[in-house]
Amino acid sequence: MYERIFAMVEKELRQLLRDRRSLGIAILLPVIVMFLYGYAYGGGTQHIPIAIGNLDGANELSVKLEELILQNNLFEVKKYVYSVDEAMRVIENGEVYGVIVIPKGFYEALTNNSVGYVAVITDGSIPTLSEAIQSGMKNVLENYEKMLLKGSYLKVEQLRMVRYGATLKNIDFFAPAVIGLVLQTIPVSLIAISIVREKERGTFEQLVVSPIKTYEVIFGKFLAYSTVSIVDFFLIFSIGKLFFGIMIRGSFSEIFLASLLFLIGNLGLGLMISSISNSQLQAQQASSFIFIISAVFSGLIMPVQALPKAATIIAYFIPLYHFNEILRPIMLKGLRLSDLAGEVIILMLYALITVSVSIIMFKKRLD
Repeated sequence: MYERIFAMVEKELRQLLRDRRSLGIAILLPVIVMFLYGYAYGGGTQHIPIAIGNLDGANELSVKLEELILQNNLFEVKKYVYSVDEAMRVIENGEVYGVIVIPKGFYEALTNNSVGYVAVITDGSIPTLSEAIQSGMKNVLENYEKMLLKGSYLKVEQLRMVRYGATLKNIDFFAPAVIGLVLQTIPVSLIAISIVREKERGTFEQLVVSPIKTYEVIFGKFLAYSTVSIVDFFLIFSIGKLFFGIMIRGSFSEIFLASLLFLIGNLGLGLMISSISNSQLQAQQASSFIFIISAVFSGLIMPVQALPKAATIIAYFIPLYHFNEILRPIMLKGLRLSDLAGEVIILMLYALITVSVSIIMFKKRLD
């Protein structure tokens, strides 16, 4: 019995060694993933986009506090605001994830009453960043008291204001990313593996010699797997809403349109994978690699804005990240597609490029 088992092991290993492409992916995939994961999550949270509103003017105490905020690596000041209304507006538009407001009368309150207050307004639709900003400001204010108010009884406290976060649950934040991951994984894997399986069984050659035209084959496969993916889309939303009460503040029709655009791009990506894969194993390995990279850099594990600066550059090339940047504001903030035109254009380009390239590659494979 043992001899037969070892013979089977030897046969499988020899077969894997002969398949250089599969062997290369099996060895390189974990190495690449580990390096990317360590690179993305090894540096801690930093460079969170915020705004500052110094409404107290250019006096010594408020200017010093502003300087301490600028020196903190956790924050990256993207904008200056000049009223509380403007502070709320830049958070609603997604320009920043927090605003530090030094109110008018800050200097007077500190010198006369020994207590001053700083307003910390955060975007509660991303709880991780909201908590990080509040914690970071706590450290800034502690250092401010120690360095600048040494030897006195002056104290500075933060007033916390959270936009969108009062009724949010953890699942509300993760739901858009999970939905996006499903809409990417299922169509990419299904169409890639099914076509490669046809090649292995010989049914693919029957398509080549049949009277069916190339565009009919492609359109038929797109339509079939898009139907399955759309059913999954409605199934996910139904479960999320009925069983977990996920928040949907925006238009469901616009959510569906954005999802459909993302789905088309993913079908094109799956078709591309099928064109370069010679076996189901290779197609599955490629799909798994895309799944892992997307999960790491799309905001599913941690908000991309909390990753090191260079890691966010990688995220900009991940379609799932841009889909999340559309879906999350619509679901949690009630924004419209017109408010997210930049991200929509990126998804349109993704769909156009993947579908166009996949059709060219698939046609060459048929020929």
